[in-house]
Amino acid sequence: MALPGWVNYGEAERSAAVMAREMSGASASWAELLAHAQAVLANRTDTRDSEYLSTYDFDQWRDLISAARILDLASTEKGFRDPQARRASAILSACAFGMSGTSVSGKAVIDSHGLLGTDLSDGELTALALSCPAISRETFDRLRYGTPHRSCVESVVAYLATGSREHLVAAQESLEQAVAEEYSSWESILLRFSRLCLAHLGRLATAHVLGQFNHQLPGGYISRLVADSPMLLPSQYESITRHEVLNPERNLLVALPTGTGKTLLGELALISSLGTSPGIVCYVAPYVALGQQVANRISRHIPDNVVVRRLIGGYREPELFEVEDRSVVVIATAERFDAMLRLHRAMVPLIRCVVFDEAHIIENGQRGLRTEGIVARLRLSGLGQSLSPRLVLLSAVLSNVEALARWLGIEDSGVIRGTWRPNAKRTLRWTEDGMLRMHAGDDPMHTESSEI
Repeated sequence: MALPGWVNYGEAERSAAVMAREMSGASASWAELLAHAQAVLANRTDTRDSEYLSTYDFDQWRDLISAARILDLASTEKGFRDPQARRASAILSACAFGMSGTSVSGKAVIDSHGLLGTDLSDGELTALALSCPAISRETFDRLRYGTPHRSCVESVVAYLATGSREHLVAAQESLEQAVAEEYSSWESILLRFSRLCLAHLGRLATAHVLGQFNHQLPGGYISRLVADSPMLLPSQYESITRHEVLNPERNLLVALPTGTGKTLLGELALISSLGTSPGIVCYVAPYVALGQQVANRISRHIPDNVVVRRLIGGYREPELFEVEDRSVVVIATAERFDAMLRLHRAMVPLIRCVVFDEAHIIENGQRGLRTEGIVARLRLSGLGQSLSPRLVLLSAVLSNVEALARWLGIEDSGVIRGTWRPNAKRTLRWTEDGMLRMHAGDDPMHTESSEI
């Protein structure tokens, strides 16, 4: 169903941002802006299946993200004066983010407004749990026994843990029962919004997506990962299902925007490349802090028979790893990894995969030359051999993706790109005529607001 002709959610979002920041320029009443957001939500209500789930391209969800941002801004002290109106607006904002598949932004709304600390009804709790599955276990404990709301969230918790479709079907059936039995118009509409949230949940659950690759991952890895990340981001889902992230024989170039989960994709590429016999996989990080963060994360997920070695910071001589009976995950800065390759050449044939994070550093100065040299040596090390190290490069800001892909011999299917990001991007810029202009959307030059 098409939106009414009077709805301009992009302009409404920009007006809301201007008003919330008390800037001069285009503005409207909050009631008028709320009407635009409500029209968007109504247009997406009652979605149960894959009607809207063909892609996670940003443009596919631009209307819901704009509506969510309007509602979030309206729920601040610069928005509605009535506390109950602000609370309702915040709940609707979380639902709108969930309806767009952006549950991480929904969680931010829930946390920033302290919604879980308020007195919430069963319908409100269920809607928030489906909008942000990360809180589903916490919300489940607060729902009344014997209600379809509790049954729905209980099934969601089980589905997130197992990926079993049986639990997803049970959640869908319980949600429909809750909608049918709900007498409150407010809670009824929240639960109807939740149908689309549940459709996203069914698709993006980590256990469900990775379950089909269980034979390529070490035992226990998926359950440990699920404990940390029960839901994938849409960008991660599309990368895994449309590209061969878990194929140990394919080089990859991941050129996704900031905040879209590239680090987990690098981790999955490493872990799936370990195989069943002892070997080495390496994650090269340009900064010590990033390297420590990645090492801590991977250590939580890998089984006990895999060792994590940290070569981070300084120029100390790297140790020689014993890999006769155990696989090793090396987390290193480029300098320490380079030293390891030079001083212990016998280890090179044991390397199965190398992930280079912030790969755009290859375009910059001395450190870029070092990284380029490492990549070149790894590629040459595989010449004439049946197996060569798998190379995976991660970056949000590479200037020439096509040229780098050609150099690495990566086919189009191995180049991962996308426009989805956790939230709508807003940019302010001074123009040559001295005016400050605001731009909204994934492309700041795509559409611009009135002058501020």
